[in-house]
Amino acid sequence: MAGSKNGFVTVQMVGCRVATRDQNPMRYTPAHRKPDGSLVSARLEVPVMVNEYNSKEPDAYKLIAWGGRADLFAKALSKGKEMNFELKPKSYFRKVYNKNNEIVMQPDGSGPLTVRALSFKITNFTWGADSEAQKALEIAGGIRKEGWDNPNSPAHAEWLQTLANRKNLFYQGGDTFGYAVVVQPPQGCTVLLGDQSALGRQNAGATAQTTELVNQVAQTLDPATGFPVAGAPAQTGAGAQAV
Repeated sequence: MAGSKNGFVTVQMVGCRVATRDQNPMRYTPAHRKPDGSLVSARLEVPVMVNEYNSKEPDAYKLIAWGGRADLFAKALSKGKEMNFELKPKSYFRKVYNKNNEIVMQPDGSGPLTVRALSFKITNFTWGADSEAQKALEIAGGIRKEGWDNPNSPAHAEWLQTLANRKNLFYQGGDTFGYAVVVQPPQGCTVLLGDQSALGRQNAGATAQTTELVNQVAQTLDPATGFPVAGAPAQTGAGAQAV
């Protein structure tokens, strides 16, 4: 057969919208160490929707971000925000579960029944502005003060500082992180706190997390958003806590 023996597949998703809602939020699982010592990176589930031209119903997808990118997306992807992705698809075999969440076995009992599935790895991305609804929510909450979008206003500099604080905020415990709901890892695992992009390069679980640090961080966050209040110092400490 003529031609190359190798090929490649790429996928683009353009004009997606973050489709979070109360019943379907972004879900963030912090990095953790299993009882056997193995390290699991932070994981974020991002529900997105695409309104294709002439389509009666939008298409819904779930994207998964890992490690430092999971942190970045959790802090940046507000409801309705526009996202554009370049993705690398990869097929794999996954186990089949019944409605009772039990593994379905092969008819001959030789092992678990598996089916081919498809996953997508984010290789590149850009995002647009926050939705108008999100802006209105933050204005009403005093997070964006009058003049936040005017480069000549002091409120604009304060807003830029708030954005900088968000970038330097890392998971320090709690039920929410950024715009995501936190899903705790299985009992017996040790949650790793701090800069997720560095956890794979250092033993981030060596230092015990203290109640004092948790309280200190909590005092710098806006309870409505999980983000630092304007002017609050960035918190970047790393540690561990058992769950």
